[in-house]
Amino acid sequence: MTENEIYNAILNDDTDIAEKELSKEVNSGLEIVSSLLKKTKNKPYPLKKLQSRLPKLINISTSYTCNLGCKMCLSGFQDTLSHSEEKHLTPENFKKLLPWVEKASHITFAGIGETMYSPYVLDFIRSVNHKVTILLTSGVNLNPSNIKEIIESKLSYLQLSFDGKSSVGHGGGEEKYINDFWKKVNIIQEIKKKLKSKSPHLCLRLTLDKENFDGIDEIVEEAQKNGIDEIIIALMYPLHKDYFGSSFFSSFQISKKLINKKVKQWKNRGMEINVSVGYKKLHDSNNTCFYVDNFVNFALDIERPTVCCTSFNLPMEISGGTIYRYWNSFQFRYLRYLHFCSESNDLPALCKICWTENPQKFSEVGEDFLTPKNLEKEYSLYNRASNLKCEGKLSEAQGLFLNILDLNPDFPLIGKTYFHLGEIVLAKKEYKEALSYFTLAVQHHFEHKKAFVYLYLLLRLLEKPKQYKRKKKFNLTWLKENCL
Repeated sequence: MTENEIYNAILNDDTDIAEKELSKEVNSGLEIVSSLLKKTKNKPYPLKKLQSRLPKLINISTSYTCNLGCKMCLSGFQDTLSHSEEKHLTPENFKKLLPWVEKASHITFAGIGETMYSPYVLDFIRSVNHKVTILLTSGVNLNPSNIKEIIESKLSYLQLSFDGKSSVGHGGGEEKYINDFWKKVNIIQEIKKKLKSKSPHLCLRLTLDKENFDGIDEIVEEAQKNGIDEIIIALMYPLHKDYFGSSFFSSFQISKKLINKKVKQWKNRGMEINVSVGYKKLHDSNNTCFYVDNFVNFALDIERPTVCCTSFNLPMEISGGTIYRYWNSFQFRYLRYLHFCSESNDLPALCKICWTENPQKFSEVGEDFLTPKNLEKEYSLYNRASNLKCEGKLSEAQGLFLNILDLNPDFPLIGKTYFHLGEIVLAKKEYKEALSYFTLAVQHHFEHKKAFVYLYLLLRLLEKPKQYKRKKKFNLTWLKENCL
């Protein structure tokens, strides 16, 4: 087994297999892992009771290419047409996702590229039309022919992403883009009427910033006039500090009141409004994350899905095992523990400032978070400290690693630094202190696999089995009446 496979075995609770493999020949750098495995033999697996059913909501990216060049694009298509040599999700890879699809209730086709650029997306929809299916598109390349195909595919919901007069959105806010968009909405409704089809239900996904907010009433009136009665509001995410001032995060409390006032007005006019995903209005923060335990997202790397719409990544890939086993591996159990059983301060660093779940906190730190850091000094110290650690000069290395933390680097470097501090005290068999360091390493750099392995083994060694008081995950009953 490779080192990565040994780590996967441990995080999947296959500790006997990992121990047996390590006993053949202790790999360089895995001596401590091997020693901890022996010490924890026959002890209960950590957080074993924090298991969950497979997710009800699946998001699948069908296209990895786009030529719209939106400045606000979260997928990074501002100056590129594709993020992969393989420009679309292939039918072969889609088949690999069917075990997830069969256990889900809602399948959304959206993601990093323009969904309708995929030549296979309508085939995918047809193959799963026994589920609630949702297609998200900018609508730019919709035409009477593919609109007819969409309707005949029995798609449940068609989400149309629209930004109005925003220069950073689709079409740069040009009048032609806006006029063409509403013409296409009208064509969709006409073809639905001609085919005597009630589906797909149309939904407007509206991304707001300060630039397009004044035109909101006009957009809502146009939507109602064209038979759209449901809108999802999303706040434009400023990709870097230059956009922060034009986003609502730069004056969040004032913006929150303005948006919630508009939402109330629209509801009184018969519109169904959701803010972000699943919320009836904009809050400073949400008590329970909508995504955790409900949602899984497949994009470029289908072996390593993500658990939300942000850049929050997990350390372990599926690696050919059963999906239920993967969904309940230690990485997911620990994420559930942090969100449902621990204090909010223990959440992963990116969750604490999540722009969808904790927008007020993001508004406080966002400009600094989005400002590129020059970490030349920090990485110079980090490399020196790492070399000292390799040479066995642990006290000197420890001092330098602590100096790095005083410089307040970015989250990944903080996580890596805590990881090395953990290994230093672990070598001294100071297990409780090591556990605290690896907890902080994972908190700041959640995809650090070896930190997760140490965390797993130390929790197994030190923690006594106990019942956790667990919050309920986000309630999805509203999905019966609403589009995502």
